[in-house]
Amino acid sequence: MEKVRVDEKGRVIIPKRLREKAKVKEGCYVKMEARERSIIIEPIEPLADKYL
Repeated sequence: MEKVRVDEKGRVIIPKRLREKAKVKEGCYVKMEARERSIIIEPIEPLADKYL
């Protein structure tokens, strides 16, 4: 678990350790969903990667 701060525009920095574990890289797209009091962020696999 990591603790990060939300800035005035609602942005957060995903710590490097978590980005690496989830394989989220610069320019990747993610989907976000609110569940109760949680926000779930999941990477979206590029369509082209499915065929490699």
